[in-house]
Amino acid sequence: MSSIDNFQHSEEVTVGESGAQVQSAPDACWERLRTVIFAIRSTCENLESYKTDFQEDGEFRHLIKAHEIAHQIQNLEFEIARRHKMIEHMRRICTKKRLSVMNADQQKFQFRGELLTLHVKCEKDVSLLNVRRKSVHVYAQVTRARRQVLFREISEILHIIVDPLFAHQEGEDCSCETICDAHLPSLVELTGSCTSH
Repeated sequence: MSSIDNFQHSEEVTVGESGAQVQSAPDACWERLRTVIFAIRSTCENLESYKTDFQEDGEFRHLIKAHEIAHQIQNLEFEIARRHKMIEHMRRICTKKRLSVMNADQQKFQFRGELLTLHVKCEKDVSLLNVRRKSVHVYAQVTRARRQVLFREISEILHIIVDPLFAHQEGEDCSCETICDAHLPSLVELTGSCTSH
């Protein structure tokens, strides 16, 4: 029972118990009081009816759904902001990595240029060494030929008979001295030939 019903019930009880006092009160005051009580009761009934109609109506459910959607949108906005911060962080990391890769590529390009320069220098040095080796080979042949000529001239001056090294059979033991691919006679023969002349 509502407070208004309680008040009306107490009013009826009071009227029943002390009719003399109620009859002595002014009728206009009680009429106004009853009018106010009935107006309040009617207003409460109307509010209850409006509440029931509002709850049963689809608009209330739509409002609840809209509130839920708004709450989800707010949560999604928070999640989007968090993801945006994460993306910005990853973007800064990617920028740093990109700079590192660019520096590495620059160093790689520099090393490649240095290696190319070194390769060209090595090719030049190898070519120069090949030329010098050919020159040394030619000079060695000239020196060898000149040495043989000088050896023959000396042997003719000293009247020394020498045999070429290739004149001896392969594997034959030879105790003589060799100079410039030529066999020298023994020391006795050499001194004998020198004294005879």
